[in-house]
Amino acid sequence: MEHKGFVYKNNGGIHKNKSVRYLICKTKYCKGSAKMFANGTIVELEKHTHDPDEHDHNHILKKAFRQILKDRSKNETTRLRTIYDEEMIRNAAAATIYPWPVAEISMRKARRTTMPVLPSSLSELANFLDFNVQRYTCCQQPFFQDKVTDTHGKCSIIFACSELIRKIVMLGSDELHADATFKVVPSTPPSRQLFIMHLIYQNHSIPIVYALMESKTEEAYTLLLSKCKELFPFIIPANIMTDFESGLLNAFKSVYPNADQHSCFFHYIQALVKNIRTRGLTRFVKSNLNAQLCVQMFCALALLPNNKIDEGYTVIRQYARDKNIFMDMAPFFSYFSRYWLNNQNGGEYLFSVHGIARRTNNNIESFHGRLKEKFQVMHPNLWTFLTHLNELSKKSHIIIDQLEQGHSVTRPIKVKYIANSQRISIASSQLDLGILRVNEFLLQCCHTTERSLREELNWQINVLGEVTSEIDYDDHDATAIHQLNNSTTTDNNVINEHNIIPNNIVHNDATEDEIFVVDFHNISNYSNDSDRSSHVSGQQQQEPLVLQDNEDDYVIPEDMDPVEIENGEIIAAEREEERQHLPYAPLQPLQSLQPNHQTCIICNQASTHVIVPCGHKILCGSEECTAGIQNNCPICAVPFILIMRVYD
Repeated sequence: MEHKGFVYKNNGGIHKNKSVRYLICKTKYCKGSAKMFANGTIVELEKHTHDPDEHDHNHILKKAFRQILKDRSKNETTRLRTIYDEEMIRNAAAATIYPWPVAEISMRKARRTTMPVLPSSLSELANFLDFNVQRYTCCQQPFFQDKVTDTHGKCSIIFACSELIRKIVMLGSDELHADATFKVVPSTPPSRQLFIMHLIYQNHSIPIVYALMESKTEEAYTLLLSKCKELFPFIIPANIMTDFESGLLNAFKSVYPNADQHSCFFHYIQALVKNIRTRGLTRFVKSNLNAQLCVQMFCALALLPNNKIDEGYTVIRQYARDKNIFMDMAPFFSYFSRYWLNNQNGGEYLFSVHGIARRTNNNIESFHGRLKEKFQVMHPNLWTFLTHLNELSKKSHIIIDQLEQGHSVTRPIKVKYIANSQRISIASSQLDLGILRVNEFLLQCCHTTERSLREELNWQINVLGEVTSEIDYDDHDATAIHQLNNSTTTDNNVINEHNIIPNNIVHNDATEDEIFVVDFHNISNYSNDSDRSSHVSGQQQQEPLVLQDNEDDYVIPEDMDPVEIENGEIIAAEREEERQHLPYAPLQPLQSLQPNHQTCIICNQASTHVIVPCGHKILCGSEECTAGIQNNCPICAVPFILIMRVYD
């Protein structure tokens, strides 16, 4: 027994009612004594004849601190270093004599006593969970459901709470969203992706099924969905939203043939931008206002009814010819005609989102972002991963109870999304009534896709010469799907609206009319004529290939097409040859200028104009130099009101 640096031992004396124990100092020849009450309180009786033993005191502190660390390591899946950092603050004195490198050894040993050995495959994991069904439970039922194996031996294992699914379905949910991510799957055992299915309830996305998959083929998806249909026969979706992965689309069509299938509008925009980058058209689109509008109208095609998409494509193509940009964009037109206009599902275009309540599955992208935030690493430990999925399932029960009682579990939808939704809804209604023609509809709705498209291309263009660097970090907690309206709804649910860190996206403060000043009068409903996609203008600016080589969460059709692969290789070879034969043109070094406040900072002419209100005389007054100054004085960075001529 240690108290205030003195170590006691039992003296053998116990009060008759056993409420007090008598202690004496353990040090030889010391007369110190004390008594300890039943509640653990120690009261000194005789004083000690020596000072407190610092060594024994430190040993006891370290022993108690180590036991705390070991207990938490056994009972929690928190990172060991995080546990140590938290307890270090609570036990500062003990931490000074028990540092992290020493503590880590005992903590890892303690964790290994409760954490099983990591399985080498998903099949082994499924066998382990079969014999340890109580390790992960929800509603007193096993969280692990079953496994499926395809003909190639690739395994997929399913996690879900049947009571949660039954409850959501009984509440009337019949809209299913599905997507996969590879960024949070455990490193061991190896798996290809985490596939997640959500049901929509009161405009909120509730994850219901998690599946670790070793393969993402159509066969693997079909087996997985068939097993889910067998395990949860009460799931009867009326609408299904996915990305454009062909294997997943075909699997859903096979397993749930009566459901209406739609593909994500945002993934459609991403696919268009990816092709623009692949074909080296980014610089041309950035620098040409007509090309920008043309791409925006391609995005707005998805908002048209299926029977008007061909007509809309003809309008865009004729507009490109009238503006003399068709030859520059011929490869993109050919790509769109080949892959999007020829890719139909039951007579309907896969990318059409006209008339559906939710046009994107970015609610799942938001969920993926929260998973990454939770784990803090790309590929977490398997047991930590499964524990968190189990906790998410339990939290979903609480969220549903909150929604049933009429509570709001997320922030309200922003006004800008509501306004954008109304703009699309009004235009769609006018199109159905014949008030708007197809070309007029595209013009009205193309600006609703401007922000998403600009963020994807990192557009930084403002015809007024103003470039801002403001980034709009939207709601951090955006579980609710930011789409509404019974016909067509907000489509600006871009990635950074859902907890995904923006990738240096530059937003422009100018209004839509300021950004795109284009002559709209030449656009009309033209007759259909053939594409001339074989010729590419020599004036087209080539740029380095901008590709993301890592695996994406969506698949577009041309990724596996041999013709597209060959064309891409030819383009890459031509660019490399062009770089190898660039002419060498030596430049004369610029003459150094001495500081002179009487000289224009842009053209080196005599300065005759001052910046108001700061008063710096730095401009010559020419139109070119005046236009080169933005909102702030380049000397003191003070916002200026006007530029005034002064006379000496």
